[in-house]
Amino acid sequence: MKLPAAFALAAMLAFASLTAGCETQDPPPPGFERVRINGESFDLELAIDHPSREEGLKGRENIPADQGMLFVFPDVDKRSFWMHNCLAPIDIIYLDPTGRVTATHQMKVELKQDGEAEAAYQRRLTRYGSKFAAKYVIELKGGRLEDLDVQEGQEIKLDHERLKALAK
Repeated sequence: MKLPAAFALAAMLAFASLTAGCETQDPPPPGFERVRINGESFDLELAIDHPSREEGLKGRENIPADQGMLFVFPDVDKRSFWMHNCLAPIDIIYLDPTGRVTATHQMKVELKQDGEAEAAYQRRLTRYGSKFAAKYVIELKGGRLEDLDVQEGQEIKLDHERLKALAK
């Protein structure tokens, strides 16, 4: 009688150990995409239309370490970003249509100076380019690129069909 009880207990423990690593993760909030980069999970706010891509992360004083923005473009083209009215450092990752990293940059804050004309401010801003045609751009909290060791040529998995359908 003791043998079946011991067998049942062993079976329950084995099942529990198998399912322990299968915790389900809550889905990202609406308007966000969950993306894994080198083993870390990020909830990226989606910028899928011209107004949201134009606004980007402007005016934000803090970007959480596990968040950022995913820009999705309806076309594939060379891209260039700047730090116009951005208040926190931002790391940027350019991706081709397959999700391969084509360029990365660590963008520094460049605030408008007192009395500086808007046109002069815009002229002096550094442009951070994609090198090659890009479909997607990821922006993360400044310093995360170094932590993650993102390399040109590596693939970041995205749900391309879903994102393509969302882009305007």
